[in-house]
Amino acid sequence: MPVELDAHTGLLNRRAWHTALEEQIARAETDDPRSLLTMVLLDIDGMRSFNEAHGIAAGDRLLSEVANALRETCRATDFVARYGGEEFAVLLLGRSRVRVEAQIVRMRTSVNEQHPCTFGVAHWNRGESAGHLSERAEQALRG
Repeated sequence: MPVELDAHTGLLNRRAWHTALEEQIARAETDDPRSLLTMVLLDIDGMRSFNEAHGIAAGDRLLSEVANALRETCRATDFVARYGGEEFAVLLLGRSRVRVEAQIVRMRTSVNEQHPCTFGVAHWNRGESAGHLSERAEQALRG
């Protein structure tokens, strides 16, 4: 089955994201007990106001710019997706918490050059489902 991409950003779409997340968690469960996965969600702040002030076409360009900033700051082995309207998801693989924090600083710096965004981070715990990890990342984003 071909990978499904989001039409506006060229990133994985939500369905492809969930498939990749499930696969990576299954792999981490059977691999080295120190397997590290971190889910990062980000939300473009004030997207509705941005669209009202600048138009939908400008909003689509902003989505593409944020997607490009994420793509450029992540490794090829990471997974980057458009999670929903103005939300994006990143799955960072094999990084310690210290390296995750450094990666988030790079993403935040790069993305915020385009437009302010809010981030939520959840580190995967062995035995945790994809759904629970996603819930924790969403809580961190809203928190």
